[in-house]
Amino acid sequence: MTGNNMENKHPMTVEDNIFFAKRNIVDLIFKSARLEGLSVTYPDTYSVVNAGIINGMTLEDATVLNNLKRAWQFVLETIDCPMNLRYVCQIHKYVGESLAGYNAGFLRSQVVHVTMGGEEPFTPGLLIEADVRDEIGRLMQIENETERAISLMLHFARRQMFNDGNKRVAMLAANKVMIGAGAGIISVPPSKLADFVRCLTDYYRSGDMEETTAFVYEHCISGNGVEPRIEEPGMESF
Repeated sequence: MTGNNMENKHPMTVEDNIFFAKRNIVDLIFKSARLEGLSVTYPDTYSVVNAGIINGMTLEDATVLNNLKRAWQFVLETIDCPMNLRYVCQIHKYVGESLAGYNAGFLRSQVVHVTMGGEEPFTPGLLIEADVRDEIGRLMQIENETERAISLMLHFARRQMFNDGNKRVAMLAANKVMIGAGAGIISVPPSKLADFVRCLTDYYRSGDMEETTAFVYEHCISGNGVEPRIEEPGMESF
């Protein structure tokens, strides 16, 4: 579902959308961490985000969660700032702070290989800064805000602009667009994670984001009274 067939599913005011994001911040951070393959639980996430308590998890996992918290705070405090390469690098600076190998805030300058299960790894091309700026500019011209946000998210994930943390940055950038338009929140429910990864893998291979865009639109947007679902077995929302 793209182009003229797409509309904002959960329209609200920007203020209400910011409040909605803040109210669900633990859930959003938890789902971003799970999307990156961290085996943290919702209670772990809640403890770190709200009280700074690690509860036996590794220092690196706790740092990832704390960095996501600060990155979300940055996005919500700068919702009116323009989306450009400088802004995206600033998101990555928060995401990658104190994490080895991230080179936080700077585009990657080396070849990377993205593992694809048992298949041959996906190897995105090297980056030219001027090209990345132009790509962001073109994506920001997409008329519908939800389509613009999903397209940014998928493009950033596939482009692998940074050494690590690319899906986290992509999700945060997409949600800046969503919230700035009062269009809701994008997050991948744990029950849909495997299907999302399959769609994303297909997109990495083909470069055609239509199927993945439709999947995200159908299953990964909440707002305006439709709360994100916490789906960890036996877990209730705090």
